[in-house]
Amino acid sequence: MLYRGKIKGKAIEFECELPYEEGHDVCVIVESLNDELSPGVPTDIVRVVLESPHLSDEDVAALDRSIEEGKSPLSEGWSFDEV
Repeated sequence: MLYRGKIKGKAIEFECELPYEEGHDVCVIVESLNDELSPGVPTDIVRVVLESPHLSDEDVAALDRSIEEGKSPLSEGWSFDEV
């Protein structure tokens, strides 16, 4: 279930009553409802790192082409043992 609330010091004040009695154990996952990112804020950095990079098929194809174009041919006759 999703409940909205506001942080008040070390507590979260929910907008409505929860369907549990006081003292009931619950699991809470806290996420910001604001879409704005704050530079340097650890939670925002983690959020960006965990988000998928919403790439289009064209973006992926362009990346694959760039990787192929950037590959260098292997030189024959060279070995790490010769160094």
